[in-house]
Amino acid sequence: MIIRLLHIVCLYLPVVLQAQTVIQGRVVDAKNQSIIEDVQIDVLPQKLISKTNNEGQFLFRVDSIPLGLSLKFQHVNYQTKTITIDKYWLRKIYKDTLFITVKLNASNTQLPEIAVFADRKPDTIFGSPVYSIQDYVLEDDAMILLAYEKTLRKGSTLLFTDNHQKILDSFPLTFYAQKLFTDYSGKHFVQGDNEVYSITINNGRIHLKKEDITIYQEFTQRIIDSVRGKYYFSNYQDIYPAFSFYSMSANDSVAKTIHAVEDKFMMELYRSEYKYVPAQEKLWAARQEQKTGIDKEVWIGAVYFTQSLYYKSVYAPMAIFKDTAFILDHYSDVLYKVSCYDDVKSDSVNIRYHHAMGKDKWKQPLVFDRMQHRVYALFQNTGNLYLRNVNTNDGKIESTFKLYYRYVENIKVRNGYVYYIYRPFESSQKKFIYRE
Repeated sequence: MIIRLLHIVCLYLPVVLQAQTVIQGRVVDAKNQSIIEDVQIDVLPQKLISKTNNEGQFLFRVDSIPLGLSLKFQHVNYQTKTITIDKYWLRKIYKDTLFITVKLNASNTQLPEIAVFADRKPDTIFGSPVYSIQDYVLEDDAMILLAYEKTLRKGSTLLFTDNHQKILDSFPLTFYAQKLFTDYSGKHFVQGDNEVYSITINNGRIHLKKEDITIYQEFTQRIIDSVRGKYYFSNYQDIYPAFSFYSMSANDSVAKTIHAVEDKFMMELYRSEYKYVPAQEKLWAARQEQKTGIDKEVWIGAVYFTQSLYYKSVYAPMAIFKDTAFILDHYSDVLYKVSCYDDVKSDSVNIRYHHAMGKDKWKQPLVFDRMQHRVYALFQNTGNLYLRNVNTNDGKIESTFKLYYRYVENIKVRNGYVYYIYRPFESSQKKFIYRE
């Protein structure tokens, strides 16, 4: 009887494995082996949902892997594929990890190619044998430039120039400056690691004033725009996979929530990290929760999961054109339109450009032409960069513009012209600003 019982147990051993087995892998195009982002993975019958990252990778943990477990892979541009776990897959588990490479076939409903328009060689807006440009601010008849001679860390200079590349004034900086920023009111700032200065131009001369870094980070940088006596801002933090947009009257202290953004897949992984840290870390997180009221899972996620290869910061920008706020929520695949009269969502359209397939890779951030009220999505293919106009009426790509140079930096669009920083590959030229 005992021998028979042992025999029965041995028969069922392969069926259920040790707890906390990791299932990970990557999803690629069956034809060209290119990685596929944002593939939804449904795990049945356990009702888990996963999604591939920008490297086509996925990962989730299960308490056990029974025979018959199914992984369903879905993407708008590919045929759905289901993998059922059988004894073949169970034998491939190594050190409690099952790695799967999934090949998807393209669907027959792909969109037609979009025409790409060429242009003449770009104009050099600013170039110098002395300075390379790190960042720039465009005005009607002048520019403010953050420049350096050797490296940014070894010393930088603010330059005030006209549209004919003439340097009207220069201001050497005594701190490690990293970027320029223009707030909702048009005020300019130069930002360092732990300090920030406002920039004013008086009689053609540059003047700096040191600002409170806390106010700058918690107030100035957060305000997206000001319309009809109201401020529009967010509580975005790069270490948390969710945030909200708000509006607040200049005469009131109560903020109104306009829209909440959440990467649900990332949030699931973010919070589940708590299960896998040592007991000592769980105790620390519990104490932090008592002190601050912030969930202990959030503390662990912020400290540990944000350092993971699989963590991606949330990106869903807002732009205000005239009296309408446009929120591009890449996690619900919707462009929301909010009336600035009453802060109520007036319309919405589906967006799919961020699910680009094949070799074209969508790059963040979006680029806004605030003068012509246009939204551009940026794509890269083997170094070539394409600006694609997103039609805010239907969410579809309206036109495509291929940039003349490859591997350009710091792209901005103003009144129908695209500006960027570029240094020719393998040349001794400094980084110049170009326009096309």
